[in-house]
Amino acid sequence: MNADAEPTSVIPASERALYDDLTDEINPTFRDLRGGVEIDYHTGEQVVSRLNETLGFLNWSFTIITHGIHAEADECWVQGELTVTINGRTATRQQFGSQKVKRSRSSGTPLDIGFDLKGAATD
Repeated sequence: MNADAEPTSVIPASERALYDDLTDEINPTFRDLRGGVEIDYHTGEQVVSRLNETLGFLNWSFTIITHGIHAEADECWVQGELTVTINGRTATRQQFGSQKVKRSRSSGTPLDIGFDLKGAATD
């Protein structure tokens, strides 16, 4: 379970099924080793499909709040915001994501910063 997830004891019974559907396990697509920690990853499509199936495609949105490039770390970063509205109630959460800048092997120049930013947003 996500450390930021609400404890199950405070979820009203009327919202229990929705919570269970949202937190139901998704099979990871791939694994990566970052900073000595092995992490399972899901594709953006897997997450979007879960949100569409569980919430309905008209009940949620994702917005990029801000983005940038951290030159010293050679990575792009994005601050995104997920907003969900159900039965007149809205919940909003923000989070950061990052992506290493992909560079040409021959010249060292960035290949496609837009693609790197997209990866950071999906992260």
